[in-house]
Amino acid sequence: MPWGYVREMPISREQYDELDRQITEDPEGLLLHTAAQTDGGMLIIDVWDSKEANDRFERETLFPALQQHAEFAAEEAPAHNEFDVHKLRGRAARA
Repeated sequence: MPWGYVREMPISREQYDELDRQITEDPEGLLLHTAAQTDGGMLIIDVWDSKEANDRFERETLFPALQQHAEFAAEEAPAHNEFDVHKLRGRAARA
């Protein structure tokens, strides 16, 4: 069953774009990634094949990339609201 989360990262759009440049390929298991600038940083909404796929991406790719930048180095990503996906429609669902 697909799994997803909503998270606000306390980083600027420029910091997000720099991080995005480092992650050059879509990670295995990622179905949908969206990002939008807010007053508090960057709002991220992700949908994955499974929570385990996201956990693997964070451990193997995201956290090492974050640690390369002192301004947003962290042991773990900020808290998020996670959910089991009941319905997924649109082009992302058919990919």
